[in-house]
Amino acid sequence: MPFFIADIGEILLWLTRTLNTVLAALTTLPGATVSGLHPSALQVVLIYVLVLIVYTLLYRLQLMQNGMTKLRSHSASHRKRN
Repeated sequence: MPFFIADIGEILLWLTRTLNTVLAALTTLPGATVSGLHPSALQVVLIYVLVLIVYTLLYRLQLMQNGMTKLRSHSASHRKRN
């Protein structure tokens, strides 16, 4: 169990750094500002959930795309044999 907790800590640290990097990049856009923002704990949790959902979706899409590529190459090699 302690390893699992350490993994969660690493993931949260990475996520926090990534969100801070993205936020810093957004503030460089013309007219963008983050001053005066004070998100509640619920809003922060919802942002983390949203990021996790997007990451999971992109990961699954990548797996599906890789699977389709393998399937196509397998089908092509099967057709060559027949």
